[in-house]
Amino acid sequence: NPDLPAIAVEYAATEWFPKHPEALGFSVGVNDGGGDCHCPECEKWREQYGNPYIPFYNEIGRLLEQRLPGKLACFIAYGGAAEPPHGITLEPNLYVEVCSGLQDDLRLLRQWHEAGARHLGLYDYLYGGGYVLPRHYPHIMGEAWKRAHRDFGLSGAWTESFIQVWLYDGPRQYVLNELAWDMDQDIDALLADYFEKFYCEAAAPMRAFFDRLEAIYARRPDPLH
Repeated sequence: NPDLPAIAVEYAATEWFPKHPEALGFSVGVNDGGGDCHCPECEKWREQYGNPYIPFYNEIGRLLEQRLPGKLACFIAYGGAAEPPHGITLEPNLYVEVCSGLQDDLRLLRQWHEAGARHLGLYDYLYGGGYVLPRHYPHIMGEAWKRAHRDFGLSGAWTESFIQVWLYDGPRQYVLNELAWDMDQDIDALLADYFEKFYCEAAAPMRAFFDRLEAIYARRPDPLH
């Protein structure tokens, strides 16, 4: 619907930002689980750009810049909007939260950056319980965050992190929480802080145990997948 971008920006200007003046942006994310439009125009965009949502998001970005300069239109690169586009450049005021963007040597983050995304975030799944147990990867994930921040300007993340067993999940989550506030912190120093305060006189053997867990996890063909 060609009227929808203007409707979205009108909502942002009259509803969202007046109630949330501290917000950097507002969400125009896609459905979780399908529901994409298959009209001739959207099918044409899908064929032409590889992602039928980008012309829609770009128009929102242009209208938002006219109405509220400095604010961002935010969406998750997920579902029908997952693929990095080609043949079209993103408006500079779009914030793209790339789903599982660290896998395959940061391929998706790189491709969205090449498509013009100047505000990049991650949507990721940092589960411990329920997948591989124990799942411990503070260096693997922390160094990937640092690299994404350095190379592509990674500025935020929305992460699903089901802390089911603090015994196993605690040190990993502590490191990532601290890095989210200050990406320049030293991962080994953060781990030392955690183990010394959590385990006291047992810090050294427990740190060795968890280091072994991460070394085993690192054997995966792509531990960031």
